Amino acid sequence: DDFAVLAGSVPVAATWIIIVAALAAGIALTLRDAQRRKHHGLEPTTTGVVIARIAGQLLLAALLLAVFGAWMIRCAVTKPLAAITRVTEQVADGAAVAIPYGSRHDEIGALSRSITVFQQAMRRNVDLNRTVINAAEVRSRRQELVVRRSTCCRSWSSTPFGKISRGAGPAPASSRSASL
Repeated sequence: DDFAVLAGSVPVAATWIIIVAALAAGIALTLRDAQRRKHHGLEPTTTGVVIARIAGQLLLAALLLAVFGAWMIRCAVTKPLAAITRVTEQVADGAAVAIPYGSRHDEIGALSRSITVFQQAMRRNVDLNRTVINAAEVRSRRQELVVRRSTCCRSWSSTPFGKISRGAGPAPASSRSASL
């Protein structure tokens, strides 16, 4: 039971049994005292006194149950939510942290597993952004090379050697001798 594990060393069922047993014992002692007083000829306990004692014991049991319930809520809900809140803030900052309480089979566990999915999606987005940035840098470098080459080719073509290589320069010697 998740509550028994979270409650610490005292299992939940045992705590409930102790409280109910204490209440039953208190009521039984009150009723036994009333019978004992009647049996020994003492002044009988009035019904009002018996009811007041039982009401006091019920109030004490209710108080114990309230304290136990508050402690259980603190252990089973408040502390896990506080831990998940701290971890969620770290995840939002981009830290790779382990998300607690993912193995629980209640709302706390569902919340924890959802944050784990969110963390994985954030990691994938970071990887995708890195890939897109790297691809953009590669395209930019390629574009710079194309610009440099075209600038280099234009400046080469404006030189006398560039005109010769395009056939715009002086005719070769073999064609000059043929025309004479």
